[in-house]
Amino acid sequence: MAGTGPTSASDHHHGELVTSITNRMKQLSAVSVDCCIYTVRRSSGGGYEEAYTPRVVAIGPYHRDKEGLKPMEDQKLRYLQSFLQYNRRFGLEDYIKRIKSWEGRARKCYDKPIIPDSNEFAQMMLLDGIFVIQLFLMQWNYKWRPSGDLIFGKPWMINDVRRDMWLLENQIPFFAIQELFEMAYGSHQKHTPELLELTYRCRGVMESEVKHFLDAIRLLHLPSVRKAPYENHEMFKFIPKRDRAGGGWSQAEKR
Repeated sequence: MAGTGPTSASDHHHGELVTSITNRMKQLSAVSVDCCIYTVRRSSGGGYEEAYTPRVVAIGPYHRDKEGLKPMEDQKLRYLQSFLQYNRRFGLEDYIKRIKSWEGRARKCYDKPIIPDSNEFAQMMLLDGIFVIQLFLMQWNYKWRPSGDLIFGKPWMINDVRRDMWLLENQIPFFAIQELFEMAYGSHQKHTPELLELTYRCRGVMESEVKHFLDAIRLLHLPSVRKAPYENHEMFKFIPKRDRAGGGWSQAEKR
């Protein structure tokens, strides 16, 4: 009987520990197989912020609250306005409904919880997705560019935008942009090139494989014997090419 007291106290302590660990395991979130957009681990030494921090435009959630990037939000609205005026097949509500239908899938692409409000998330996907689409179309055909455009009217600005779009933390899922693009420029507008064509001259990379724009560059450099169905099209396309500003893409010559 002499050892009963300490043993009971020890068992009680072990029971609390078991309960604590069990509760922590229950609170673990499921690891998503769709996760493909990550934040860069910050080094205590610093000095590498330039490698993952956008200069002029935030794409996706990780840098959207930075004060220095806020001016480009108005430009996104201008591009959305132009997009809706040109594409009257669907209205603003239709695009929002489509985004809401795959919101859960898009959220799983990020490595940590983001933007709890559903409407705010949908707005971000809409503005950022249309911004990218309009930017590519205006680069592809200069006639689409409005007079005095903030981005194309300043050579240094377009270079910074290009560079920002290839940063790991500055992404939205490729499928999200593809969904919006297909709504506006699907089979009913055959004069418009496919989205991946607008991104760069693709060899053997299919849209279904691409996670985001940085992933598209990675796939481009993998050895492959496949050919994209539009490989021999003669039109202007984007090709990733490093520039003095730290990276980006340039417009290829017409073959």
